[in-house]
Order: sequence, then C-alpha cells, then structure tokens
Amino acid sequence: MPSREDTTSRACTSLVVSLRIDRAKARESGSSADGRALRGRSVPELARGYSFPSVLIGRKPVSPAALLTDVHCGVGFAKKQSYASRASTKIFVSFCLDRAKARERASFACEWHCGTQLYCKDSIMHTKLIQIDSANIDRNAIKEAADLIAAGELVAFPTETVYGLGADALSPEASKKIYAAKGRPSDNPLIVHISKFEDLVAIAREVPPQAKKLADAFWPGPLTMIVWKNEKVPCETTGGMDTVAVRMPNHPVALRLIEESGCLIAAPSANTSGKPSPTEASHVALDMDGRIPMILDGGPVGIGIESTIIDLSEKTPMILRPGYITKEMLEETLGGEVCIDPGIIAADSMKKPKAPGMKYKHYAPKADLVLVEGKTDRVVAEINRLAAKKQEAGLRVGVIATDETRDRYQADLVFSIGAREDEDAIARHLYKLLREFDDQNVDAIYSESFATPRIGQAIMNRLLKAAGHQVIQI
Repeated sequence: MPSREDTTSRACTSLVVSLRIDRAKARESGSSADGRALRGRSVPELARGYSFPSVLIGRKPVSPAALLTDVHCGVGFAKKQSYASRASTKIFVSFCLDRAKARERASFACEWHCGTQLYCKDSIMHTKLIQIDSANIDRNAIKEAADLIAAGELVAFPTETVYGLGADALSPEASKKIYAAKGRPSDNPLIVHISKFEDLVAIAREVPPQAKKLADAFWPGPLTMIVWKNEKVPCETTGGMDTVAVRMPNHPVALRLIEESGCLIAAPSANTSGKPSPTEASHVALDMDGRIPMILDGGPVGIGIESTIIDLSEKTPMILRPGYITKEMLEETLGGEVCIDPGIIAADSMKKPKAPGMKYKHYAPKADLVLVEGKTDRVVAEINRLAAKKQEAGLRVGVIATDETRDRYQADLVFSIGAREDEDAIARHLYKLLREFDDQNVDAIYSESFATPRIGQAIMNRLLKAAGHQVIQI
C-alpha cells in the first residue's frame, strides 16, 4: 500500500522493496530460497547470504551491501513471499531510508533482480491515496489531482472499465512517464480520454462520419475509436503511429478530472505492464506505490474489462479489441459491416500494434495459466487430473470455476468467477481473481472457458492473453 504521512518523517522514509532470489545461486551458497523460510531475516543478512547484483545510485554502480551500510537506517526484515517459481523467489523487504543520505546520492534503487536491474527511481516519491465519492466529488481532491496532471505528472483514477494511469496526452514528456512507470513497450499506443466530442475533432486529422454516430450511441462509455491524428498529438502518445485512440469514459471522477485539468488525458490501465488490469485502487497501489504521486480511490469499477476498440481509419471499421460494446451493437448503429481483427482470438502477430493489447502478453498472473475447453464434465475431470499431477510435484494449484462447478474441483484454491449465465459478473471478477491467485502464491492455474453469448469473446480475449494462448481442447 502507499506510504502514509504517519510512516514518514523529516529524517527517514519507510520503504518496501522487492528482492528476487535466484534459487540455483541460493543452493550453491547453502542457503534457503523459500520465501517462508526467509521471513524475519534482516536485510544485512540477506545481502550477505545471496549474490545480488550491483544497483545504480545516480550514475554510480553500488552493491546492495554498500547501499544498506551507507543509507540504511534501522533494520529491515523480510516480510513475506510474494512470488515463487522453479527459478526464483521474490520477497518483500521493509526498511528505513535516511533522507539526508539519500539526497546526497540523488536517488535510490527500489527493486533488485539477480543479474538484472529492474527499476531505479530518480527521487523519493510518496504516493498519496485519496478516497473520492463518485456521487459527491470533493472539489479540493479533484483540483489537487488535476493540478498534477496539468503539471505533467501522473495520477491513477477510476473509470467504468478499469483504473487508468493518466497524464497530459499532448505532452511528450508526460506520456514518457506513463511508459516508464508501467514498464510498457514504447510502441504500445495509449488511449486519449476526453470529456466532449469537440476534443476528438481538435486532435483528429479528419473525423470519419461513423465517429459521430458511434459517439451519439455509446459515449460516454466503454468504446475507443481509432482515427487519423493531427500534429497536436505527439508520437510518444501514439506509440509512433499516425493514428490516435480516443474515448470518453462514463465515470464522474474521470470526466471531472479531464475537465478540471484542462488537458486531454492519456491513460492505459494503471498496472505494471503485462499484469492483470486493476479494478480496485488497492490493485493500483500494489503496482504503482512509489512510482506515481497520486491514486484517486473511487471504489471498485463497474465493468471490469477494458473498452472495445474500433478502428475507423480504414474503409471498413474493424474491432481491434473486444469489450462490453459488441460487434452486433456496432453494426446496428452504423448500419453496415464491422469486421473483427483475426488476432483477437488467435495468437499475436509480430506486426506493430495499432491498439493497446494487440501484440504483447497482457493481463497475466504470476503463475502459469492454462485454459481447458470442452464439455463441462470432461473439463472438470481433466482439470482435476492436471491439478493432482502438479500437487504430486509439490506445486500449489488454483482453479477458476463457476458457481455451478466450484464444489467439483480438488485443488489448493478454487475461486468461482460467478454464475455462468451472468456474463457481467464474470467480466467484473476476472482480473480480481487473477490478482487473488497472485496473493496466494499459487504455482499453476487452470481455468474453464467462458465463451458466453454476448461478451464472451471479450472475456476469452483477456483469458487467452493472460494464458499466453495455452489452451487444452478435450
């Protein structure tokens, strides 16, 4: 969770860092790499017992042991195992950072990886978490967040789909901060969030006639349109593309933030790249604490999966990402054909992505996820067989079931995603369940298929990407 005012002082800041311990190196040194065995170990003990790489403080490489000697104030302890695989164990460690010494060095390293530096902050950042009532928006809270956006900083905020990580869409430097905070590939375009249709007109080279029809029918709402951009939109926002993705969110906090900031807001999902999208502010905090200045907590989102994306830059409109707005709804509104990009369900191509989520692995939990498709009785039997095999190998197994099948599985953790006929509940619970499996440190996850009639394609698109297209057909 973000640090609060009572956990910081003028002298020091309480930090939580993550260390990933290479199991092979741990065995060579005769040490345990099991996260549970490491709980309570002091940071100096960990630094002596394991071969951590050098980290950068400013521009100088410094060993973690030196960092702890020169900067550490007090004693840190391994708190809990957050991730385990056959190769490595990741643990959280908390300790105090002496602010005066940190200022002398100009920065601190907040994450280490055996052999690879993952992330290095340029300054100490306190992430402020503000609860905000969507029905009665606090004027001072929204102004504080809007001022940050206008100043080129990042703010996480709720939308009706998932939480977004927002910055000024027309500022190249602000967009770069989004990529840096998320660890997002720079060719993966951002969606520009607007509060009125005239904002689309202002940044489009031309507005196709279909855009006004779709806006009248579905905005504000979970629909993103891709149009040709004009010179106002920097390439840093569009991932180098000549098109721009635009949507008007249907959430009072998001709309007020856009209006109050005076900016168009570029906002992908507010998670580190590749992880499940956040549907609650607590999910944002787990990924973004210390990386962004502010999170607006508007409570759980309503839909739970990202917006539908339709490309209007081609002759025939094409769905690039399925969502709550379906192909049938779009065709009825436009009175003509809407095609679907074949990569939505098939494995990703290597072409440059035109919309978020087209190329890279997305929505993935830490554990290996496999989908099992077929008739219900056979799916249940196959998942139980696979789970038993994993458990015999000493691995912890999770299953994504429905209300109808939950009691038929024998696994370490069985979570129901909802009743099979309740598509909205399945979509709303998907990312939260994937994150709960992360919290429980499972090693493998098996899931039923959810090819439901209305938004089943959107749900399966997310599951397939989370599983890296690992599917067992029976």
